[in-house]
Amino acid sequence: MSTPSYVWYAGYGSNLSRQRFLCYIEGGKPTYGKSTNRGCSDKSRPLDDRPYRIPYGLYFAIPEGGTATDNWCRGGVAFLNPCGECCENSWTLGRMWKITREQYDCEILLGEEV
Repeated sequence: MSTPSYVWYAGYGSNLSRQRFLCYIEGGKPTYGKSTNRGCSDKSRPLDDRPYRIPYGLYFAIPEGGTATDNWCRGGVAFLNPCGECCENSWTLGRMWKITREQYDCEILLGEEV
């Protein structure tokens, strides 16, 4: 049996939530989510997690002409603004999750639903 390799998955917005992130790994429906995730074949919890600062501002958006997104009832999707238009002191709180490479490659992290 080979030793697993690990990666740091960096997220922001809803991926700050441990409960939500574990739904990607273990399967389940996150609080306030509309979709149920299948989970990865390796359902082990992250070995570590830690906060970090992303040097870009955060904004939320919904589809043009809409009031909701596919996965959030009346919430928007979080985006980073990498343009130079931001104030030089803008930043966004992020969280890094130490997971196996297999979990990172898992289609669930790409948003596949049950």
